[in-house]
Amino acid sequence: MNQSGQQWVSSIYKPTVLVVGSGKAHAICRRNGVGLADMLKPFGARLGGGDGAVRFRTPNQGLKVVRGFGVQMVSPDEISQISSGKLPKLEHILSRYIPTERQMCDDIGECDDAERFFRRNPDPTPWFTAARIHLHRSLSFAPHEFTEQPIGMIVVVAANEDSPGQKLAQISALGNLPSQFASGALDGAVPCAYWVLHDKQGDVDLDKAQKALEQIERRYPNKCSLISINSAKDGQATKKLPDIWADLIHTDDIKKENKAGGIVRGIFLSQEDRKILGAKVSELVLKTLVPSLERKLAHLNHEVNEKRKGLGNTLKLMFTGRKSNRQSALSADGTGYHMTSIEAKIRQAADYALLMADYDTAAGHYRTAKGDYQHDKLYRLLATANELHGLCFLLSSGPRHGLSYIESAVQWYVANGDIQRATRAALWAADTFRTAGQNYKAALQLKRASERESHCAGGSAVRAALLVEQAAYMFLKPSNIQGQGTMIRKYAFHLIMAGHMYHKCKLHHHGVRCYASARCVFLRKRWFHVQDHIHYDLAKNLQLLRNPEQALRFFSKALNFETDLSPFYDALTNFKDIDDYSP
Repeated sequence: MNQSGQQWVSSIYKPTVLVVGSGKAHAICRRNGVGLADMLKPFGARLGGGDGAVRFRTPNQGLKVVRGFGVQMVSPDEISQISSGKLPKLEHILSRYIPTERQMCDDIGECDDAERFFRRNPDPTPWFTAARIHLHRSLSFAPHEFTEQPIGMIVVVAANEDSPGQKLAQISALGNLPSQFASGALDGAVPCAYWVLHDKQGDVDLDKAQKALEQIERRYPNKCSLISINSAKDGQATKKLPDIWADLIHTDDIKKENKAGGIVRGIFLSQEDRKILGAKVSELVLKTLVPSLERKLAHLNHEVNEKRKGLGNTLKLMFTGRKSNRQSALSADGTGYHMTSIEAKIRQAADYALLMADYDTAAGHYRTAKGDYQHDKLYRLLATANELHGLCFLLSSGPRHGLSYIESAVQWYVANGDIQRATRAALWAADTFRTAGQNYKAALQLKRASERESHCAGGSAVRAALLVEQAAYMFLKPSNIQGQGTMIRKYAFHLIMAGHMYHKCKLHHHGVRCYASARCVFLRKRWFHVQDHIHYDLAKNLQLLRNPEQALRFFSKALNFETDLSPFYDALTNFKDIDDYSP
C-alpha cells in the first residue's frame, strides 16, 4: 500500500478501450504469451510523451493538461467474466503470493526498527495491492455507472483470414459483444479502428497482408491500419527487453504460461514492434478518441446546463417539483434511470469528466445527481456518487475536503448491504488519512472495514484478514499528530489477529508470516502468555504446511511450565500427528 491515494485513483479510473479480435488474431498474439487486449495494455497505460502529459479542452472551453494520462484495454471476455462473477477467488490470488524467505519475518523488535524496515521494504505486502486491484475489477462494469463505458473500440483480424471484411463485421456485431451492449448499459456507438494483424513469422507475406488491408478499407475508409509484429525470429534479443506487461496482466491462464519453462511474454516482439504498437495506440487515442470524448462531454454538459442549471430551471423544480417526469425516467427494474433520461446523462457527464481529470466539472455534476438519487431513493447510486464526489476533492482541493463524502458513501453502502463497495470506499478514506500523514486514523478505517467484512453478510473473511494486516502496518508508521508515534504493540497485536484469521482461511503461509513478525516484538518482553500463544499457533500453521521440523521447534517452545499448562497439553497432542508424516 505504498502508492498515494492520488496514484491509486489515477490508476483505477482511466478511460476504457474495447479490443475485439478474431481467433486467428488472438493466436498470433498468444505466441508472445499474451492475449490481444493484454498485448496492447502497456502501450495505452501512459500516453503523451515522457511525462504522460495530454492536453484536452474542457466543456467550458478551457485547456487542461493531464499528466499520467492513459487508457485501459479490455476484451469482451474480460467484461463477461467480471459481470458474471467468474473472476478468480481472492484466496486464489493470495495463494500466488507466497511470502519469500525475506518476507517471512519483518524482524521489528523496537520502534527504531520501523523506519529502517519501511526504507528497505516500501511495499511489504504486495499481495494486498493485488487483492485491492481484484476488488476494483470485481466491482467494475456496474449498471448505471459510466466510468468503464468504452470510449472507443479496436477491431482486429489476422492477415490470413479467408474474408477479412466479413470477419471484421462478424466479430464487431452487437450480438457478439457482451450482453451489456445489447441491453444499452454500454454504448457500442463509439469510434472504431480496424486493424489487420500481420505475423512476420507466419505463412502470409506482406503483399497478401496489404491486399487484406485494401479489402477492409473499401468497407471502412480512413479507419484501417496494417500492423506487422513478431519481428524477432529467435526471441533471444528480446529476452533483454523489460517485461512491460508484468504489472498490467491479471488473467490466470497468462500467469500459468509464464512460469519457469513457459512462454516469455513478448518474446517475438522486437523493440521496433513495440515502438510501432505504441505509436499506433497513441495516435488512435490522442487524435481520435480524446477529441471524440471532448465533443461528447461538451454536448452532455450543454444539455445538462440547458435542462437543469440556471435560475429558470431552479424555479421550475421548486414550484413543479421533481415528480412530473420521474416515472418515465426510471428504468424498468427501478434501480436507475433510462440511458436517454437527463438524470442518466448528468451521471454520464460526471463520470466522463472524472476520467478526463476535470474534477471541478465532475464535482458539480455529482452534486446535482445526488439530489436526484436522494429524491428517488436510489441509495446505492447515491453512495457511488458520494464516493466519486469525494474522490474529486481528494484529487483537486486536498484530502481533507472529500472525506465527509467518502465516509457518507461507506454508511450508505453498509445500509444497503454492499460490503464490498463499503470496503472500496473505506480504502479511499484510509488513503486520504495516509496522504495527510494521519496513519493512526488510517489504521482505524482499515480496522473498521475488517470488522464489517468479518461480521456482515456479503463480507469476505480473507479480505478481513488483509485489512487488519494493513492496519498493523499503519500503526507501525508514526502520525503527524502530537503524541502519536510508532505503536509497536498495536502493530504486533493486529498481526496476531491477522495470523489467526489467515489460519481460519487456510492461508497458512500468510499466517506463519504474521505470527513470526509479531513474535519478534514479544521476544524481548517477558510476556510469557503471549509468547506461548504465538509459539503454539506458529507450530500449528507449520504443521499444516508439512514442515515437521519447524513445527516441533515451536511446539517445544510452547512447553513452558512457567505459564498456563493448556498450551502444554495441546502441544503434546500434536506430537503424534507430526510423527505420522515426518520422515
